[in-house]
Amino acid sequence: MVRPLWKIPGVAHIAGRPRIYGTWKATLRPSSDSHIPPGGNRGPILGAMVIEQTFWTTAVRFHTDQSSSRSSTSAIATDIDSRQSKSFFFTYSNWAKQEHNARSYPHHGTTLLQIIGGEPKSLQGTYWTDRLTAGDVNLELVDRSTSRTQTDALSAVQYVDK
Repeated sequence: MVRPLWKIPGVAHIAGRPRIYGTWKATLRPSSDSHIPPGGNRGPILGAMVIEQTFWTTAVRFHTDQSSSRSSTSAIATDIDSRQSKSFFFTYSNWAKQEHNARSYPHHGTTLLQIIGGEPKSLQGTYWTDRLTAGDVNLELVDRSTSRTQTDALSAVQYVDK
């Protein structure tokens, strides 16, 4: 299999495209004023984020033991005041497993992550949803694999379904 040129470390730096693809260990911390229904997870929410990336597109899948999300739009924007800092925005739809649907109905949200450098090992940012929840996001890179199911991704980051 031929690796796209922009994914080669030196070329990625010259092209100005950060390499954020891979499987990430995710921790979400809802803010205290989020509208979380009774029985809902007040955090931290642990999961796996799988980021697929080509030179032109980026797609995100986020998995917890209760639900999965998929991005519908995304963009990486260069921060005006920095050559090393970029902002990664994505909008997503989330669906809970059937057993959690009564409490966690389908919803949409947006996440903003700050990217520092060309090959970050961690990302931080915020999220907000149309269910009036918001919070902080922290990601730690596990590996560069992007071909994972929900179960595989959660196992890779050591968050297994209980």
